[in-house]
Amino acid sequence: MTPGPCNLMKHRSQRAFWDYIWSPDPLIYPRSPALVTNQRAGKGLAKRGSPHKGSKPPATAPSRRMDVQFLRVIAVLSVTIFHFAPGFVLVPQGYLGVDMFFTISGFVITAQMLRAKDAATWSYPGFLASRVRRLLPSAVFVIAVSMLAILILGNPVNAESESRAAGSALLYVANFFFAHRAVDYFAQGQESAFIHFWSLSVEEQFYIFWPIAFITIAWFAIKRRLTFTKTLAAFAIITAALSLLGATWAMAGDPTRAFFMPWWRVQQLMIGALVAIALHATPTLFTTKNRITSNIITATRVLCVLWLIGLVLQPSNLGSSGWHNLLVSLPVAFILATPQGNDPLTTTGALKPLAWIATGSYVIYLWHWPIWILLKDKAPANTNGYLLITFALITTLTLATLTHTFVERPLHRTFIFPTRNTLMAALVSCVALALAFVVISPVVASARVGGAANLIQPPITKAYEDRSPVLKNGCFVPFDSAELKTCIDNPGRPQKIVLAGDSHAAQWQGVLSQVIREENATLITTTRAGCPIWDVRSDYGAKAIATCSSWRAKFFAYVRKTKPDVVIISQYASTPFVTTDNRSPEGQEKATLLESAVRESIDKLNPYVGRVIFLEDTPSDPTNPLSCLATARLASDCAFANQADSVDRVTIRQAVKNSGSAHLVDPYPTVCPRKRCPVAIENRLVYYDGGHLTNSYALTLSPWVKGWLDTNLQEAHSKKGS
Repeated sequence: MTPGPCNLMKHRSQRAFWDYIWSPDPLIYPRSPALVTNQRAGKGLAKRGSPHKGSKPPATAPSRRMDVQFLRVIAVLSVTIFHFAPGFVLVPQGYLGVDMFFTISGFVITAQMLRAKDAATWSYPGFLASRVRRLLPSAVFVIAVSMLAILILGNPVNAESESRAAGSALLYVANFFFAHRAVDYFAQGQESAFIHFWSLSVEEQFYIFWPIAFITIAWFAIKRRLTFTKTLAAFAIITAALSLLGATWAMAGDPTRAFFMPWWRVQQLMIGALVAIALHATPTLFTTKNRITSNIITATRVLCVLWLIGLVLQPSNLGSSGWHNLLVSLPVAFILATPQGNDPLTTTGALKPLAWIATGSYVIYLWHWPIWILLKDKAPANTNGYLLITFALITTLTLATLTHTFVERPLHRTFIFPTRNTLMAALVSCVALALAFVVISPVVASARVGGAANLIQPPITKAYEDRSPVLKNGCFVPFDSAELKTCIDNPGRPQKIVLAGDSHAAQWQGVLSQVIREENATLITTTRAGCPIWDVRSDYGAKAIATCSSWRAKFFAYVRKTKPDVVIISQYASTPFVTTDNRSPEGQEKATLLESAVRESIDKLNPYVGRVIFLEDTPSDPTNPLSCLATARLASDCAFANQADSVDRVTIRQAVKNSGSAHLVDPYPTVCPRKRCPVAIENRLVYYDGGHLTNSYALTLSPWVKGWLDTNLQEAHSKKGS
């Protein structure tokens, strides 16, 4: 049966859409009337993918814009010098250079796709393959060399986590990896040599999904007889607006996670894309022969650059990923939209040293952070900060030049594999290398551990696994949750003990669960990351404050309902908190607020509890002791200063004493009885990070725990009896 005209058109539309994705197909590109006439007349038809006789020749990329190159110089130097921070920051808001890069990338990629569309030479696989040839060789090289340096020169304790970070960078999902790490209570503070790949991952994700949207819009515009450019522009405007609104909302609620999310960054990329669309539709936009108007445009371009430089140098924090991004993206967009000429931007960008930096900006960005991490780790403690910055900058520029000359350019120019083979080879290579890192890293790390660490149990490379059971069984509530989870040990006993607080309370669950069996008691553990029992606003963002407040209210309601014999509270002594107007209190104001919150919380518990115990925080090492143990000759070399009388500890201690009802238990004399706190006792590791006890060490404290728990259970029984 011969298909009717409608069915045939529907079939051709479906075929056209998928052909449009997978191969260059001139039949569905918007074309000039002359080209349509020639093709209908049978003139100039050629095989798919070949040049078309009778059509205009494929558009070639315009010569390099030196004003855009100058923007790249500002962006890459801002980010690089911002990250080179040896205790001070030369460019306080240099991270805004990433926002500049996003806007430039949106412009460049969209302009390339529009030119290829006009030339009828564009295909989705071909586009991805070109991105692979351009970006992947240098990235893989830098990741591989950096990981090798970490395994040979870096701290073996960090090798496994760094191998996972390197794998995420290879697969361009580093933004999601570090978003997870940012809200991982126990991973915070770990500096990774690959964290800067989060922004490259966002761009690569844009390169994957923006062309699909581009294709879909082109197909939709043809089917609905709409103007392609206007439809594309409308989509970009709506997407940018939604992303901007969403980013502003997300940064207010959960800034640690929102920072890395691509959907909250797409607004910056879309602003650049909109400029490319506008110039494609109106190539003479902002082009004028009027001298006065031209001078005004030139002056505005210069002011935009001065504004951008002023932004990165000014001291007040603008944050990232929200409405303030417009302060960066709009000036960049104006420069992109206006033609270059004999103006300061173009002439400055054409200077050979700056043009060289701009051309190598990608590899400079790749190298700068791993170099800084390694130098900062290996440099003597008293190294002059400016000397360290200078050496890091010279090393970065040197390695970037070598990589650009011997890796980036040769492979980009001589990569002759067909498109499909290129994509498959890239995928297989990256996955294989990522797996190799994960497999090899633990072996190399274990082999490099020496000196004192050889005698310590558990091995320092496995210390993180030696945590309290409640921290591993899913009962510990994460940052962004308000759920009250209760984990019960030894249920059904006549006496009930509740352990509550943050991870510094959770570290005691293992030993308490052992002791309560001898006490014929039930232990109920309810803990949450970064949420103190005291009613203060934790400094982790609006969402964390709201969920912590909700969790805390549920905890007090649970105590009122269950009326336990004993409630044991413990938490980090120096939890950062803010006032209701989001200020960080200092001095007497902080002490007053903290003391008031402590008293209020204890007063809420007292009517429903036989005994309230405040178990003070354990000693904390400002630097991770595992890093020291990995290279120390003796474990005693890694002992750290006793800080039992720090301001925060004394304030909380005094507030508990002044409550007149809560009992204070101080672990400091037991865990750190001298002026220096040991990190290993009798070859047993005390800490699995900078502030949490290993479960195996905590279990050795069971006689001490049993002593004070016995006394308080008797007091609770007496109170209930009376």
